[in-house]
Amino acid sequence: MLIIVAASIGAAKVSLKDTGLIIASFIPGVNYFINVEDLNPQEIVIISQIRLPRIFLSIFVGIALASAGVIFQGLFRNPMADPFVIGVSAGAAFGATIGLVFITGVGLLGISTTTIFALIGALATTFLVYSISSARGKVSVTTLLLSGIALSAMLSAMTSFIMIFRAHNLAKIIFWIMGGLTAASWYKFNIIAPMVVVLIIISGFYMRDLNIISLGDER
Repeated sequence: MLIIVAASIGAAKVSLKDTGLIIASFIPGVNYFINVEDLNPQEIVIISQIRLPRIFLSIFVGIALASAGVIFQGLFRNPMADPFVIGVSAGAAFGATIGLVFITGVGLLGISTTTIFALIGALATTFLVYSISSARGKVSVTTLLLSGIALSAMLSAMTSFIMIFRAHNLAKIIFWIMGGLTAASWYKFNIIAPMVVVLIIISGFYMRDLNIISLGDER
């Protein structure tokens, strides 16, 4: 029901009834009983090709972010731990900025170089923070959090430095960092959704280990 309500809201007004019929027409088995020939073709395109991809992509993005937050908190035994505190988000933003400003072209499998560089930046930051916190052979949660905050501040400053001296790219950088679902499509959804599902299933096998880690060394 929430999906129907969300899909009906926008610059082009579509009634809840028509929105429900359009969505139902794409459900296997149900579409045989739905007739959308009398509906406005523009409304069908707006719902099916613009609003629904954004809605479903936002659902899976939310699932991915929530799962990442739970894993970070369990792994680092700290409810404050998340991709922003550890510096992963700042690393991704810095990598994306490098990709936007200095690299052009299409990456692998149609994925943009900006996305690839953002992933590289996030992974590199995670590895660096973990290496710093485990310099003495044992991971210190306190050191990990502090090094993550420090590295996050440094990477954010470097991103701001690039934004200042590449002012003509400022709008693109800010738009990417702030995020949005304007460019959402079924193609992107078909790439992201399976990855999220597979990674959540894999992480599920480590839930017991994360629960043990969250108990701390004393227990």
